[in-house]
Amino acid sequence: MRFHLWRMRDQPFADVCHAALHKAVSENADAIFVDTDPHVLALLRDEELRALLLNGAVGQ
Repeated sequence: MRFHLWRMRDQPFADVCHAALHKAVSENADAIFVDTDPHVLALLRDEELRALLLNGAVGQ
């Protein structure tokens, strides 16, 4: 999980990541991410990763 956290925080598009995290759990997520690798949507829905990224756990 630390790798995924580091990898996502290391990207220059933090606002896109934040939006994707919120869209991934919306009722339209399957339509929004239809052209995306299914593993990406599963990762964006991972509760542990979401908690770390959305709660600002930088450097943990």
